[in-house]
Amino acid sequence: MVDPGEYTVAIAAVGKTESKTVAVEEDPRVTMSAEDRAKRRQALTKLYGLTREADGGRRKIVALQTSLTTLTDGWKRPNTPKVPDDVKKAADALLAKVGELAVSREINSVKARLQRMNPVEEQAGYNRMFGDLVGLEKRRKALLDRAAGA
Repeated sequence: MVDPGEYTVAIAAVGKTESKTVAVEEDPRVTMSAEDRAKRRQALTKLYGLTREADGGRRKIVALQTSLTTLTDGWKRPNTPKVPDDVKKAADALLAKVGELAVSREINSVKARLQRMNPVEEQAGYNRMFGDLVGLEKRRKALLDRAAGA
């Protein structure tokens, strides 16, 4: 979504660049003051930054989860030096905590989608998604128990 105005669009391919100026006109169905447009632009810019930040956090969680899994799987290989039990337990607890973060993120996503659905008009899809949510909550509980050493 862009504000009304003139923009230069450039396309580069096979060593060549072509550019053209295009005019974006105001949508006649939308009446918005310049001040409101500026506020909307500011909110969208902030939302974009938050989205990038959240994705960066998600990528770090996935990388940590992958590293921990690779490490603990490596301990199971033949002729691997014995790893002390307290180290194994600490790694498993950390892996469970990281897994819980990922599952919590999925839970929040499913809840957000459920809130946008009409359970009467979309009963089958709503029920299926609600079942997914119940399964995720059980998985989260199991990970929390594992992280706590239960």
